[in-house]
Amino acid sequence: MSRLREYGITVALLALAACGTEAPTGSQDPLRQVEIPEGFTFQTTRALTLTLQAGLTALPEGGVLTIRRADGALIYSGALVPDQVMKLQLMAPVSDPRLHLELKAEHQTWQAELTADRAELSYTFREDNS
Repeated sequence: MSRLREYGITVALLALAACGTEAPTGSQDPLRQVEIPEGFTFQTTRALTLTLQAGLTALPEGGVLTIRRADGALIYSGALVPDQVMKLQLMAPVSDPRLHLELKAEHQTWQAELTADRAELSYTFREDNS
């Protein structure tokens, strides 16, 4: 019986020690202190319409166009025909909106960098921007 009495006293002491004398004041939730900026979303990409054209006499047959994100990930690869307008619907990262464009023909390469800071962008490859 003494062993049962020892267990009872131990449980009673633990219960008393767990009780605090002061009631918590204010909110203990750290998330309540976070200020969320106006217009914040969880969106990591944004829709982008990119209009491209090749006004190049050095590109009579067309060329291969590649579009990459700033980290080098390929977004698009395909043909670009001279004097025709190409519209692409892309998703650009919000964190780093730079896009690298490269147009390759037989013996020449044209490169450009655009910043996808608007929903619609346009670019024309010309002889002088190789």
